[in-house]
Amino acid sequence: MDKRNRRVASWLGLCAALFAVGGAARAAGLGPGDAAPKLALKGFLKGEPVTELTSGKTYVVEFWATWCGPCRASIPHLTEMAHQYKAVTFIGVDVWEQDPAAAAPFVKEMGDKMDYHVAQDDNGAMAATWMKAAGQDGIPCAFIVGGDGNIAWIGHPMAMAPVLAKVVAGQWDAAKARGEAQLTAARNAKLAGVEEQFRAAKDPAGQQKVLRDALDADPTLADPIGLVLLQSLMQSDRAAATTLALRLIDMPALQNNAMALNYVAWDLVGGDPPNGQLDAAVAAAALRAARRADQVVGGKEAAIADTLGMAYFRAGDLERAVETQQRAAALVENDPNEAKEIRDHLARFQTALAAAPPSRTHEIEARPGSRL
Repeated sequence: MDKRNRRVASWLGLCAALFAVGGAARAAGLGPGDAAPKLALKGFLKGEPVTELTSGKTYVVEFWATWCGPCRASIPHLTEMAHQYKAVTFIGVDVWEQDPAAAAPFVKEMGDKMDYHVAQDDNGAMAATWMKAAGQDGIPCAFIVGGDGNIAWIGHPMAMAPVLAKVVAGQWDAAKARGEAQLTAARNAKLAGVEEQFRAAKDPAGQQKVLRDALDADPTLADPIGLVLLQSLMQSDRAAATTLALRLIDMPALQNNAMALNYVAWDLVGGDPPNGQLDAAVAAAALRAARRADQVVGGKEAAIADTLGMAYFRAGDLERAVETQQRAAALVENDPNEAKEIRDHLARFQTALAAAPPSRTHEIEARPGSRL
């Protein structure tokens, strides 16, 4: 995926994502409903030391590292939640650090953006008894520990807010969470099996068969297996890729998955020729995927609006391309690279519209029998 983590940039990159998901199935154990392990912290870089988890109190134990970009991005969000839930103790644990000496300057640099307890792992003890024991091999990763001393939830800190609200209100169903975690583990086990078959395949055709068979057997694996298969087909059989894209768009597993739909749309509009129109079938598939993704997020995500703008452009609907791209430009926030790309796209679309002869507008939408 690219630097904005929203598009499939390469076949190998998406394969790596598939393998990472499947790999999580290899380490099982600690999960919701289990007693939280003991704390093993070498020293606190911020806040009063917390040496043990006290019964009756709720904790958030979040794992991060100085080299981890997504960790840096999630830190202000954790601070907001720490301010909102003052009765909850938030502990950021520096793990897998490449340079342990870098942690203290990092915390100082973050200042008020990192306003909760911050500590360092004690020679990998927390990484082993928390992260590895729970089958977690990526950061940032947060654990919510309820007042009963048991783990209530494990996941990405950016997805934690609604869960923490329920835990604090006494409305969280740990048994249900455990069941969902077990379903996730079973899904990951399937992905691990697909990974093994994929690695054993001798050529792209064999790899595609492995992925196609897995998708046919279990359509809930459309993300990521369907996306990996789409990437492969885009390089070898554009017609088959378009057919698959239309199938993916209609799959229940992707109906409300804006990111996956965005991947599908960008796969179709982002390839060669970069400045030319697509044939009608490809344009129809791209627009359906991009529009659906835009609807799911309520038209409020700059990156998804950017994809939709490109889909309109590649379909030859220059007016809507400009309108949509102007919305994307208004939505983009503080990522200078993303802002530049979106503005560049807008300038390209505006130039093309100014040079275009008068013609029917929105003709693709008006075409009888269109599924857009």
